[in-house]
Amino acid sequence: MRARWDIAGQGEWRDNTIRLTSLSTGFDQLQYGAMTVTSPRLALDKPIVWVRDAATPSLQGALSLEAGKTVFTSGSVLPPSTVNFSIEGREPTLFQFKGDLRAGAIGPVRLNGRWDGERLRGQAWWPKQSLIVFQPLLPPDWKMTLREGSLYAQVAFSAAQGQGFEAGGHGC
Repeated sequence: MRARWDIAGQGEWRDNTIRLTSLSTGFDQLQYGAMTVTSPRLALDKPIVWVRDAATPSLQGALSLEAGKTVFTSGSVLPPSTVNFSIEGREPTLFQFKGDLRAGAIGPVRLNGRWDGERLRGQAWWPKQSLIVFQPLLPPDWKMTLREGSLYAQVAFSAAQGQGFEAGGHGC
C-alpha cells in the first residue's frame, strides 16, 4: 500500500456487547488496482454495536468515508467524494450495507450490498443526471467535451482478494 495510516477511537466491551462510540481512521492515500484515492478517512456517524450472542447475534451502525480526488491510471478523475452508509448484520464478517455516494456534482448514487467475510458484493444506481457532471471522468487526452444529454445507470459490483474489483451494468 505504501501509505501512512492513523487510527483513533473509543468504545467499551461489556458482557457480550462491544460498542464502538467514536472512530476516525485514514490513510494519506489508498492505491487499489487502477485507482489511487487521496486522503480517505473513515468515521462513525452512529455507534457500531456488536452483540456477540450465540442465539441472536447482531451488528449495526453507520459510517462515512470521505476522500480527496480519486485518480485512475486511464487519466479519469473522480472529484472529492463522500460515501455515507449503514451496516446491519450478525457480525463483522457477515453484514449488509446501504447508503449513497456523492462526488462533486455526481450523485447521490444509491448503494447497497453485503460483505460475507471474503467478498464484497453490491449494486449502485445513478439517478438521471446531466452528462456534464461526468466530464472529470473522461481523460483529458480524449479531447472530448460533454455538452448536453443525461445519464442514468445501474451497476453490480464485486471485490475480493485475488479477483480485484469487477463491475458491470447498464444505463441510458
